Amino acid sequence: MTNYEKKEEHAIEKIADTLLKLEKTLSKLDSTENKVTVFIEQEKAIHEIKKIVKEAKKIDKFNDKELEKEEKRDIASIEKSQVALADIEKNFDHLDRTLEKLDDSNTRVKSYVEQEKAIHEAKKILKNIDKYNAL
Repeated sequence: MTNYEKKEEHAIEKIADTLLKLEKTLSKLDSTENKVTVFIEQEKAIHEIKKIVKEAKKIDKFNDKELEKEEKRDIASIEKSQVALADIEKNFDHLDRTLEKLDDSNTRVKSYVEQEKAIHEAKKILKNIDKYNAL
């Protein structure tokens, strides 16, 4: 496994850990607690995932030459990771665009629902590459 593959794999594991941490935090919150707290925790997780994806993209740019030189690599594994990271990035970019379009009526509720969708989709992507196991 090349240095690039390790870093990419590490990025995916960090995303899975972030989602698991979010699940644990949300499960500790009483269901009667303020939805704003849930919203804030989701915002933190989404921000962290975006940061991880951004770092992974930097790794991708810096290591293109390393990938070209590497003769023995698991292309399927690399492609799975690259596709997963790209899908997660696309998912959260879509979330950003959707949140920008929201009007002032019920913005918090709509934002919460859109965040839930984005987080669920990220979990699905990670499950598809066997990198996320729900609690």
